[in-house]
Amino acid sequence: MRLIPWILLVALGAGAAGCSRVARAPDPQPPGANQAAITFLRAADTIGSNSITLYDVSATEIAFIGLINPGTKVAYPVKPGVSRFMVITTGATDFLELNAAPGKTYYSEVVNREPSQAFGMPRVGLRPVRYEELGGADFRRLNDATGYVTKGRRLDVWYKNNADSIAGRRDAALPAWQQQTPEQRAARTLRDLDGR
Repeated sequence: MRLIPWILLVALGAGAAGCSRVARAPDPQPPGANQAAITFLRAADTIGSNSITLYDVSATEIAFIGLINPGTKVAYPVKPGVSRFMVITTGATDFLELNAAPGKTYYSEVVNREPSQAFGMPRVGLRPVRYEELGGADFRRLNDATGYVTKGRRLDVWYKNNADSIAGRRDAALPAWQQQTPEQRAARTLRDLDGR
């Protein structure tokens, strides 16, 4: 019976990918003085071509950010202060926290972690990109090689039809995230000084 949620998750991911292709988006404007932003990036050579769904879980009501495929990036505006984001994949649910300062943009790379024990597929997670990395060659290559995309309108309909299942995954995974040590949690948090 424990296999059923994983099967449903695979179906959810496939359904999201099939609803609509993401559309190319223009480069975002820098955030204003009373706003901040985060950009999620996924390298083109990432193993596994499946679309990954991103969510803002800062409040009780989840906000669906969109899909991110290999070779793309998604910009998302946030209010200054603490935000929490979630990615759901076949093998895992992962979180990232952001403590945003006004006027700054932050970056998170969607990366593969260890394979899922259930399916042998890469488990995808959210890695905070530190300020020290932003001027480096590796980040410049990643940023230059990815293009901005935005979700199609049909994906919002898909999310509305699957919101209860997605909230269930958040509720099941969040306690383990909250029980991390301060050091573990800091390693998965974007600090205010990580923006530019």
